[in-house]
Amino acid sequence: MPENIKPQKPLFVKATPQKYENDLKKALSLFRDVRRKAVIENINPIAMRVALKFAQITDDYFAKQRLSPEEEAWIEQEAKRLFEQVKPKINEG
Repeated sequence: MPENIKPQKPLFVKATPQKYENDLKKALSLFRDVRRKAVIENINPIAMRVALKFAQITDDYFAKQRLSPEEEAWIEQEAKRLFEQVKPKINEG
């Protein structure tokens, strides 16, 4: 995770701020590694996008059963905030 990303821990996360930040860094690294592996293995971009959408739909399905609307709203807001932090670097590269 780039150093300029600063996660914000919500009240409902049952972890210390440091544990949450470490877990978020690991999760973002896993996603980055999947994207890199797809490029290395020359996976069709459309097939990769379908797989990512499938993963998102599946995750949303289970999240609706386990998360409150407030938690889900915070997650959406946090993901967008993190994206806005890295967007300038994405546009550079």
